[in-house]
Amino acid sequence: RVARHPPTDRPADSDVAGGIVLEDRVLRAGGPPPARTHGLAAGTLSETLSFVAVTSHISFPDQPAVLRHRAITVLTVDTSQQQITMTAVRRLQAHHQAIYALATANDRLASGSDDHTVKLWNPFAQDPAAQLLATINTGAKVWALAMSGDLLVSGGAGNAVSNVNVWSLRGIGTFHAAGSVRSAVRLASLRGMPEQGVRSLAFDGDRVVAGADDGRLYVWHHDGLPL
Repeated sequence: RVARHPPTDRPADSDVAGGIVLEDRVLRAGGPPPARTHGLAAGTLSETLSFVAVTSHISFPDQPAVLRHRAITVLTVDTSQQQITMTAVRRLQAHHQAIYALATANDRLASGSDDHTVKLWNPFAQDPAAQLLATINTGAKVWALAMSGDLLVSGGAGNAVSNVNVWSLRGIGTFHAAGSVRSAVRLASLRGMPEQGVRSLAFDGDRVVAGADDGRLYVWHHDGLPL
């Protein structure tokens, strides 16, 4: 699993560029270090096999720089042996502009982009046509995502109603099951904050917390009423 709080004796940034900190170790994917990692998400497939999804260029040095942040690189992390191995298994491409957010929960991988969409993925589908599970048109740039069960919250900038929206993913497929719908239902547009860009989101029990460009945190209940 990816460490939530890397150890204090972690190597200097220059030593880990192009790698991923996994507990107390750094996994190097080879090739030149990425210029910037816009999004990172990690999940567990089994007791010994996990996956990491990143938006920055790691294992595909031939990819044109202008396209690097429009695709997701999916890597499997095998901890069954003494030597941890990380293997790039595929790239997911459907966004038309840079991806700034990734999140995973309930056997789904979500990505948010400046192209105003959130896309839900099955990164382990062999058929490329089956990898994209759904597309959500948010009406604004997407810079932050949070997921909990069948709920997804998107945040960003440029939405005339609200820069934080809650969506139901019920009926959308997962890593292991096909879905019956290809989009999501908007449950709420969360009000009560200035027209600020949203850079981070998190679920806290029955609340949603957003970090905005004005340096403040905003908290709502799921029903959209500001606390």
